[in-house]
Amino acid sequence: MSADVFGQRFYGARDKAAWHGQGFTDSLEHSALEAFELIGTYSVHKLQLQTIVTRQDGSHIEVPAYGLVRSPVKDDPREAYFGTVSDDYRLVTPEEFCRMWDERTRKSVDTVIALKGGKQFVLTARLGKFAVKDDEIENYLQAYTYMDGSSAAGTLTSSVRMVCANTVAMAIAASQDHQRFIHDQWILDRMARWLEDVVQRAEAHLPELQQAYDVLASYKLTRERAESPAEIKSVLHAAYPDVPEYVPDTLMPDEFNEAKTKQRELAVKAIDARRDGAFNLFKGEGRGMHNDATWGTMWGLVQAVNELEDWKKGAGGTGLAHSVLFGDRAATKTRAMNRALEIAR
Repeated sequence: MSADVFGQRFYGARDKAAWHGQGFTDSLEHSALEAFELIGTYSVHKLQLQTIVTRQDGSHIEVPAYGLVRSPVKDDPREAYFGTVSDDYRLVTPEEFCRMWDERTRKSVDTVIALKGGKQFVLTARLGKFAVKDDEIENYLQAYTYMDGSSAAGTLTSSVRMVCANTVAMAIAASQDHQRFIHDQWILDRMARWLEDVVQRAEAHLPELQQAYDVLASYKLTRERAESPAEIKSVLHAAYPDVPEYVPDTLMPDEFNEAKTKQRELAVKAIDARRDGAFNLFKGEGRGMHNDATWGTMWGLVQAVNELEDWKKGAGGTGLAHSVLFGDRAATKTRAMNRALEIAR
């Protein structure tokens, strides 16, 4: 799970080991800047590019583009090139990001993590908690910035079931208030104003969120209900959609179409395995699945999908942490939650 963490740059405000022994944890309260110092600071710069080829006088030719470059650090003593941007691109460095967080949220951080060689920097804070029957739910504010030139920064709020929360404490079951911010000259101002406002709005939203989760926990999926098998299938198929049929391309050679058909067959097997894996967790193999809130309920089915996505091997071409938070795995969990709420309501 730690493959995409940048060196040891993980901080968690908890008395548990960080990912595979990486990073630093404690039970103290730290500002974002303090936690950034604890895990090891690093710098990213926007530098104007120039051609390798020189003019007759030996001078380089400047080009209207800039490179995003991470400075060397002790555990990676060479510069890292993150991407190419235009003059209009407003880089938000980790230090700027931490300072904005501290000034506007006034909340100590729960998690600070650098991913993908430092291209992505993530901060989280706790917003409050409640109980869904006997399941404790923590709610979090999260903000992240990319420094690769092609991805927007973002902020969101999310919920974590503590009985099976992973060590980054951000196993997203469903996100609310998800905002994305392009890197223009106003990005810091827009993000700062959103962060300042979202803390109050999110905490005021917690009772409504608990009500939605209570609906799922009260919705029984039992043998006595004829609809249950169809409803379970509906949620699992929403989380893991069918693989589209492959129509052979008559303009391509047989070998190409055979390879594409084989790829589809493998994808179908993978989807079936995901559905079976989530169903087996739901039937009792999952963490805390015998709780009153989860045993045989729609809440338990959703949490089975969440657990599978947070822990299963294979990240689909991206690091596991990134995929759980932002990629295919996060999307899978959201689809399951949305479909479950449609049925239960």
